[in-house]
Amino acid sequence: MVGLAAWASIATATSCDTIATANGATGNQEFVQGIASRLKAAYSMAYTAVYALGDGGTGSVAQLPATGQTAYSYPTGMVLVTSGRATVCTETSGRRDTCGSRPTVVATTTELARGGLVRTDSVISLLDASALDRNSVISEHDTTIAGTSATCVTLGDGREATNEYEACVTADGLLGSFTGQVNTTPVDIMMINFTKSVSSDEFELPTAAHPAVINR
Repeated sequence: MVGLAAWASIATATSCDTIATANGATGNQEFVQGIASRLKAAYSMAYTAVYALGDGGTGSVAQLPATGQTAYSYPTGMVLVTSGRATVCTETSGRRDTCGSRPTVVATTTELARGGLVRTDSVISLLDASALDRNSVISEHDTTIAGTSATCVTLGDGREATNEYEACVTADGLLGSFTGQVNTTPVDIMMINFTKSVSSDEFELPTAAHPAVINR
């Protein structure tokens, strides 16, 4: 699987070890579950992370647990999640001026993937499914992403290359990188910097969007 070659110098592998093959042991499944648990633990953390996208652009994720808000911004739009409600804004004529609500956060998954990002929940779901599949082929390695240590796991079924994906999780439990398919849409991201703080500006919807459209 080819990742973000342009950012190869940012994430340099320090070790590599195949830890499971077909019909792998329970210990290997527990390893994958542990990676998922680290991602889940970050739900309580306030942070802003900037990612390099596979198409050459950048995107960001800002999470503020105190208010239940998470904002995903990417070149063609943004998704704002507030206490389970999701608002999707799409850039039109060079401006992000078309916004609309979605019935669930899950309903934004495909739009986010088309924009180049992936929800942490989506990665956790993939990891949980792989942990339950004893036929999963699993390998892992340690690396450095955005100046911090990270653990990467590559998973597949050993049959279809399109079913293979790699996820890296930083020491803080943030998604450091992901390469794979989300609802059949290829996603390739790598964190280039992050801070444990969030600006309120991250959660502002485009001022050009009509309120009636935003609230529908």
